[in-house]
Amino acid sequence: MAVVRDICCQVLENKPVQIRVIGWSMGGLIDKGDQIIVVKADIHDVKFGDIVILYDTGNLICHRVFRNKYIDSVYTLFTRGDWAVDYDLPVTLDNFIGLVVAIRKSSGVIDLRRALWKALNILIAYYAVGIFPILLIGSGIRQRYTQFRRFMIWRILSTLALRLLQSVSKCTVGFVNGLYGFFRW
Repeated sequence: MAVVRDICCQVLENKPVQIRVIGWSMGGLIDKGDQIIVVKADIHDVKFGDIVILYDTGNLICHRVFRNKYIDSVYTLFTRGDWAVDYDLPVTLDNFIGLVVAIRKSSGVIDLRRALWKALNILIAYYAVGIFPILLIGSGIRQRYTQFRRFMIWRILSTLALRLLQSVSKCTVGFVNGLYGFFRW
């Protein structure tokens, strides 16, 4: 509990905080053991697809924003993990901690503030909200999850990212191969 309090205080003091992830609900983009960098942000500036840190029953949770709206004049975010079926409790200013701006993986750092990653986060959010829950209906949830994750996500995201990178800028072969390796979970 003291660690959670310290992290919250550092973020509120405008200090970037690095947190090690221990769950799998954002698997693929943020895996268990990765480190995320969290900064203070205004809850009103958080958009669809952004990844936020929220406080819930003594724990910090790192999930994606899927909806934001006013409920009884209180600005509210609706979040969940990319691989979770259920949404979290509504997030208000009371339990909103900050915005995830980077992910430190063993292969390097992903800067979520870059235009490419903003676009990919929106794509991932649409995908997670629309397609993934349909595939989990019925039996064999874990098997379907594994098969789908291996096939579809890699195909969709790597194709989109490579085409976007090739059309926007002249990429080196090493960078494209690195991106290819990142999306080949």
